[in-house]
Amino acid sequence: VALGDGRSFVFWGNGPVVQTANGPVINPTGMKGRFVTSAGVPTGAEITVDTVTRMGVDIDDVNAVALANGGFVIGWAEQWDPDNGTRPVGFNDTFRFQVFGASGGKIGGEFVVQTETSGVSNAFKLVELANGGFAAYWQERAPGGVMETHVRTFSTYGGESGTETVLTSIANNGTDGLDEIYHLALMADGKVMGFG
Repeated sequence: VALGDGRSFVFWGNGPVVQTANGPVINPTGMKGRFVTSAGVPTGAEITVDTVTRMGVDIDDVNAVALANGGFVIGWAEQWDPDNGTRPVGFNDTFRFQVFGASGGKIGGEFVVQTETSGVSNAFKLVELANGGFAAYWQERAPGGVMETHVRTFSTYGGESGTETVLTSIANNGTDGLDEIYHLALMADGKVMGFG
């Protein structure tokens, strides 16, 4: 993610591959990241981005946005891969983010974005807002197979500034609507408009 002062924060997955009865599985030890200067030179120590350590968890939909205060936020999906065996009892797919200050220090803890984690969710994205905060949006299958696009807005430091809102709702037509990507447009007053 490119920052306002010319630096970038580069991040990557981390974890050894372990052989299990179901084949090779990545045993995650957390995403790592590091600042890079405008000349492409790494600077500072590696930073641990997340706290995922559960065997068999896939990290998907990783994305990041720079914030107006010089910091940044990184978001990701934690999803159970069926190829890794039976889903552990009590494990639900979740979308999370972590806010960082300009120096790389974490601001608060990891935040679970969606209020309902027992359904099928996909297409998680973060976007910076004109007011200095950011929004998270995603798609999920509601009861009855209806496909919904949800959005929540947050302040620069990760505090919720708006309730979870359903942007779109599409009746199940036999296709997987979770693959239909929606977009957010930023209005001059800082409000969010969603469209597909």
